Amino acid sequence: MNFKTVLRLLLYSFVLSINAQEKKDNLLVSKSNNGLKFENSNKSIQLNTGGRIINDIGVFSLNNEAEINGYDLYSKNGNEFRRIQLYTSGELFQNYNYKIDVNFAEGKVTLMDTYLTLKNIPSLGNIRVDYFFESFRLDAITSHKYTTFTEKSLPTSIIPVRNTDVMIFNSTKNKRFSWQVTYFNGANKLTSDKQKSNGEYTATSRIAGSVIKTTNNLLHLGFSHSYRKQQSDQIFQFKVPPETHTANSYLNSNIENVTNVNLFNIETVLFHNSITLQTEYTYSTIKSSIENNHFNSYYSQLSYFISGEKKTFRNSIQNFGRIKPNKNLGTNGFGALELKELTMKI
Repeated sequence: MNFKTVLRLLLYSFVLSINAQEKKDNLLVSKSNNGLKFENSNKSIQLNTGGRIINDIGVFSLNNEAEINGYDLYSKNGNEFRRIQLYTSGELFQNYNYKIDVNFAEGKVTLMDTYLTLKNIPSLGNIRVDYFFESFRLDAITSHKYTTFTEKSLPTSIIPVRNTDVMIFNSTKNKRFSWQVTYFNGANKLTSDKQKSNGEYTATSRIAGSVIKTTNNLLHLGFSHSYRKQQSDQIFQFKVPPETHTANSYLNSNIENVTNVNLFNIETVLFHNSITLQTEYTYSTIKSSIENNHFNSYYSQLSYFISGEKKTFRNSIQNFGRIKPNKNLGTNGFGALELKELTMKI
């Protein structure tokens, strides 16, 4: 059974559910709370709309030693719209949720998170289908709205962040611990129906949870694994950009004759009031007909809100949330001011 068949079945069951549960007196009303929201009188239908615009400005220069040795600067000063996104999301009869997120930056239309979730299946949990984050690496599956730095850490470039997946997932009643299993079959770019799998498939899983979670303290741990069977071209690519998207990538490596790839990741987050330490370590084994390759990568982020705020960690599936300044910028303060330090290796 392919992805389209599964999605159609879920959509059909969704339509039947609406016909069975809708009442004439459930009129939609609108609300304004951090975005435009709609819900009916008994809140069985909840719809949200919103968007964001992110503009990057980059200025680059060589140090004196590089200039003396005749190095060229390939990255040029400039700016770009990194994100121009509009989305709609919602929850229907406590059995379904969906999201459609479209990015209009860089002069093209790109689908971001686009999925439908069937919730609360007895003895199973939840099933999500279509295009969304793979359940691998904490920083990779965190929205750009909530990452510590402007760009995600370098190790996220090892494998695609999003893919056309089927995911089964569930969590404990208090949402502190969760597991996720995803599977996809095909190319990783959602551009048209002409994409073919050519024998590739991937199975990725993640288990994570908050060992300690209080008002001012958090210790979050997680482990994830991804097995990737390569396509018929048998090429595995590392393309690593710097920490600003306006600069050129400085590492682009192709490994040929690859049969399969195994990746292992450990994630840790530690909160104490306004201080946050986030770190991940990824180990990669790339098996080819010539030789086996092994790669290690890690990053560590340390941040501190000098204005007194603290980060929000919603749960082990949704991860980080919105930072709410104690004092808004321009009214009675300077907003949320954060000092950051980043260490990484790839």
